[in-house]
Amino acid sequence: MAKRKRKRIVKIPIEYIEAIDIGEPIFSHLFQFENALRMVVNNFLGICYGTNWWEDSLQYKLNRIYVYAYNIKTRQDYMPWIGDSSRVLALPIHTITLGQLEKIVDEYRSDCIPELFPTWEFFSGHLEFIKRVRN
Repeated sequence: MAKRKRKRIVKIPIEYIEAIDIGEPIFSHLFQFENALRMVVNNFLGICYGTNWWEDSLQYKLNRIYVYAYNIKTRQDYMPWIGDSSRVLALPIHTITLGQLEKIVDEYRSDCIPELFPTWEFFSGHLEFIKRVRN
């Protein structure tokens, strides 16, 4: 006879619950900024390397990120409520982490600096701040 697993109740510390009211307005703006940043990078690299830059260039330059996004997309395909909306197409760049986005900008630095961001330090410094706030 197999043992039944017991359900465990996880008590959330009050500090986390109190932080929800403070965090909700911030995360909405942060989410919008992250999506805008992803779209700016995607559109710019699309101009530099063609609209299919993800397949034609990134796949070879940063294969680990390409495979990561592919695996996320494959998992999302099993969950139809995640992904494309009626208004916005979900792109591979939407599935990657901020650290991976930073690696993409670094890899394409010669195209992105100063055309997209004034300096590498400007971009990476701002992204580091965003990652800290987000985490």
